[in-house]
Amino acid sequence: MESRAIALLKEAGRTGLLLSELVQELEQSASDVRNMVESLKRQGHVKEVEDQHNGALVTRLVWQENPEWNTLKGCPCFTCKEIEQCGEGQPITSWYCVKLNTWLAERLNPV
Repeated sequence: MESRAIALLKEAGRTGLLLSELVQELEQSASDVRNMVESLKRQGHVKEVEDQHNGALVTRLVWQENPEWNTLKGCPCFTCKEIEQCGEGQPITSWYCVKLNTWLAERLNPV
């Protein structure tokens, strides 16, 4: 079921699919499909996008090929020259690291 759902979401592209459309296409119970979608969302592969459909506000499911958050792409910790001095009880901690906090802020508050 998951591989078929992924194929359908990829095929839908940026438009995405309504959950009801995915349920209909997969011919599975709504709760089973919802659980699978939640798993894909946790992995960062599916995002929800609000949209108008027949005059109503709906949520579309859109496939994300390379979820940046899950891969931690660009995380400064992986290339930091001071990583040996970073951690609990160390001179540097993640709470006060300017590089890390800037990187996180850019992802949480995109411009």
